[in-house]
Amino acid sequence: MLYSVEEKEIMSAAVQPNMRNPDIGVEPFRHIIKKYLRRAAFKNKRILDIGPGQCDFLDLAKQAGADRTYGCDFDPAVGALGELRGHDMTVANLKQDWPYKGTVFDGIFCRGSINCCWFSSEERLGVFLDDVAASLSPKGWMWIAPWNNPVPGNEAFLEVVERVRKEWAEKNAIKIEVPPLRKRAKYGIEYSIPRIEIWRRQ
Repeated sequence: MLYSVEEKEIMSAAVQPNMRNPDIGVEPFRHIIKKYLRRAAFKNKRILDIGPGQCDFLDLAKQAGADRTYGCDFDPAVGALGELRGHDMTVANLKQDWPYKGTVFDGIFCRGSINCCWFSSEERLGVFLDDVAASLSPKGWMWIAPWNNPVPGNEAFLEVVERVRKEWAEKNAIKIEVPPLRKRAKYGIEYSIPRIEIWRRQ
């Protein structure tokens, strides 16, 4: 949600038109926290949000006592908004590289901003997923709802995605769950893709 004239001006330059809407609700993030995370997930922790949009989850994490909050997005407007609100922001294209090599977080969150179909090969997908897992502390939590929408003309790559991410999840003790239809809108993940799922480690 956007709260001031300055924030609205910053996001008026957002690459994604929906990010310019000042009235995007915070409630889906509250529902996710209540169901999956609770306050203990944030107190004195270092939290990363991949694709934080209007930074509502990071704001809630900070309010719940997070020590430091980080956001990563390809959109400079999102980076500027996050910096204004006191988050450590990185503007990067995750299709090209993972910017947090050597950095470890206590929690990694992502709602609809990771697409395994971005990658053109099994090797590149595997490297990306391994990089994400390597940035999570041994006792850290993960909540990721990927947006695995196939690239037009490369729909067959979904079979590779299914296999690689399943092997990766087993190796890293990550649970893959498919939320019931009635819960998807509540969590803000009602977008239409072949398979809506949540990757979770607690």
